[in-house]
Amino acid sequence: MINDYKIRKGRKKSNDQFKQMDDKWLFTRSYFNELSIKYNFSKIEINDIHNPISAFENQTKRNLKCGLNRNTDALPEWAWNIIRKYDQAFSDDMKQDLLIEGCIIFKK
Repeated sequence: MINDYKIRKGRKKSNDQFKQMDDKWLFTRSYFNELSIKYNFSKIEINDIHNPISAFENQTKRNLKCGLNRNTDALPEWAWNIIRKYDQAFSDDMKQDLLIEGCIIFKK
């Protein structure tokens, strides 16, 4: 996952490796807001799929289920404690701005 995230981060998506990847790239809310302005959309809606309060824990559970068809027992408790520390490390404002997975709707 670390290597996957490293490849997907950033705005430049012209490298040939992206032709073999699915549509799940890493973008920020500000990137989508800039697109909205650039292409003259009248409104943009950005909705989280995960509760931002426990986003890292929820995303890890989802990755385990989708990737390995496993549940929380796939990781030891000490690993879950580290993940929960990340969920607790950021301010509520930052967590509200963080978009781990979401639905983005542009309206003309």
